[in-house]
Amino acid sequence: MKSAAKAMMLSALVVPGAGQWYLQLRTMAAAMFIVYLAALIVALEPVMSASVHLAEQIQTGERELNADLVASLHGIVSDELRSPSAAILVLIGTWLLSIVHAWFAARR
Repeated sequence: MKSAAKAMMLSALVVPGAGQWYLQLRTMAAAMFIVYLAALIVALEPVMSASVHLAEQIQTGERELNADLVASLHGIVSDELRSPSAAILVLIGTWLLSIVHAWFAARR
Protein backbone atom coordinates (compact mmCIF):
# COMPACT_ATOMS: atom_id res chain seq x y z
CA MET A 1 0.00 0.00 0.00
CA LYS A 2 1.33 3.43 -0.90
CA SER A 3 2.19 5.74 1.98
CA ALA A 4 -0.48 8.32 1.03
CA ALA A 5 -3.23 5.71 1.13
CA LYS A 6 -1.87 4.15 4.33
CA ALA A 7 -1.61 7.53 6.08
CA MET A 8 -5.12 8.45 4.99
CA MET A 9 -6.53 5.11 6.18
CA LEU A 10 -4.79 5.42 9.55
CA SER A 11 -6.30 8.86 10.09
CA ALA A 12 -9.71 7.67 8.92
CA LEU A 13 -9.94 4.36 10.74
CA VAL A 14 -7.75 4.64 13.82
CA VAL A 15 -7.79 8.19 15.19
CA PRO A 16 -7.18 11.67 13.78
CA GLY A 17 -3.44 12.26 13.73
CA ALA A 18 -2.47 8.61 13.24
CA GLY A 19 -1.67 9.20 9.58
CA GLN A 20 0.43 12.24 10.45
CA TRP A 21 2.27 10.19 13.08
CA TYR A 22 2.99 7.54 10.44
CA LEU A 23 4.37 10.28 8.16
CA GLN A 24 6.68 11.48 10.96
CA LEU A 25 4.72 14.75 11.36
CA ARG A 26 4.66 14.40 15.14
CA THR A 27 3.65 17.97 16.05
CA MET A 28 0.72 17.97 13.62
CA ALA A 29 -0.31 14.51 14.81
CA ALA A 30 -0.27 15.59 18.44
CA ALA A 31 -2.22 18.78 17.68
CA MET A 32 -4.93 16.90 15.77
CA PHE A 33 -5.20 14.22 18.43
CA ILE A 34 -5.44 16.76 21.28
CA VAL A 35 -8.14 18.79 19.50
CA TYR A 36 -10.04 15.58 18.70
CA LEU A 37 -9.76 14.27 22.27
CA ALA A 38 -10.87 17.58 23.80
CA ALA A 39 -13.88 17.76 21.46
CA LEU A 40 -14.76 14.14 22.24
CA ILE A 41 -14.72 14.79 25.98
CA VAL A 42 -16.88 17.89 25.63
CA ALA A 43 -19.28 16.14 23.24
CA LEU A 44 -19.73 13.10 25.51
CA GLU A 45 -20.16 15.06 28.74
CA PRO A 46 -23.98 15.49 28.47
CA VAL A 47 -24.46 11.80 27.67
CA MET A 48 -22.16 10.68 30.49
CA SER A 49 -23.84 13.06 32.93
CA ALA A 50 -27.29 11.70 32.05
CA SER A 51 -26.01 8.13 32.32
CA VAL A 52 -24.57 8.74 35.78
CA HIS A 53 -27.81 10.41 36.89
CA LEU A 54 -29.88 7.45 35.68
CA ALA A 55 -27.47 4.99 37.33
CA GLU A 56 -27.83 6.84 40.63
CA GLN A 57 -31.61 6.68 40.32
CA ILE A 58 -31.41 2.92 39.78
CA GLN A 59 -29.14 2.48 42.81
CA THR A 60 -31.41 4.50 45.10
CA GLY A 61 -34.50 2.67 43.88
CA GLU A 62 -36.16 5.72 42.31
CA ARG A 63 -36.21 3.92 38.97
CA GLU A 64 -35.97 0.32 37.95
CA LEU A 65 -33.92 -0.98 35.08
CA ASN A 66 -36.34 -1.56 32.22
CA ALA A 67 -37.01 -0.66 28.61
CA ASP A 68 -38.31 2.80 29.54
CA LEU A 69 -35.01 3.67 31.18
CA VAL A 70 -33.06 2.54 28.11
CA ALA A 71 -35.47 4.52 25.91
CA SER A 72 -34.92 7.67 27.96
CA LEU A 73 -31.14 7.33 27.63
CA HIS A 74 -31.56 6.71 23.91
CA GLY A 75 -33.63 9.89 23.72
CA ILE A 76 -30.87 11.90 25.36
CA VAL A 77 -28.28 10.57 22.92
CA SER A 78 -30.61 11.16 19.96
CA ASP A 79 -31.23 14.75 21.05
CA GLU A 80 -27.49 15.37 21.25
CA LEU A 81 -26.94 14.01 17.74
CA ARG A 82 -30.02 15.64 16.22
CA SER A 83 -28.75 19.14 16.93
CA PRO A 84 -24.98 18.73 16.91
CA SER A 85 -23.10 20.89 19.35
CA ALA A 86 -19.99 22.83 18.43
CA ALA A 87 -17.94 20.04 19.99
CA ILE A 88 -19.43 17.44 17.65
CA LEU A 89 -18.80 19.70 14.66
CA VAL A 90 -15.18 20.18 15.77
CA LEU A 91 -14.89 16.40 16.22
CA ILE A 92 -16.11 15.71 12.68
CA GLY A 93 -14.09 18.58 11.22
CA THR A 94 -10.88 17.40 12.89
CA TRP A 95 -11.41 13.90 11.60
CA LEU A 96 -12.00 15.08 8.03
CA LEU A 97 -9.09 17.55 8.16
CA SER A 98 -6.81 14.80 9.42
CA ILE A 99 -7.76 12.52 6.54
CA VAL A 100 -7.27 15.19 3.88
CA HIS A 101 -4.07 16.50 5.44
CA ALA A 102 -2.57 12.98 5.65
CA TRP A 103 -3.32 12.39 1.98
CA PHE A 104 -1.75 15.64 0.77
CA ALA A 105 1.21 15.49 3.21
CA ALA A 106 2.12 12.00 1.96
CA ARG A 107 1.93 13.06 -1.66
CA ARG A 108 4.41 15.96 -1.26
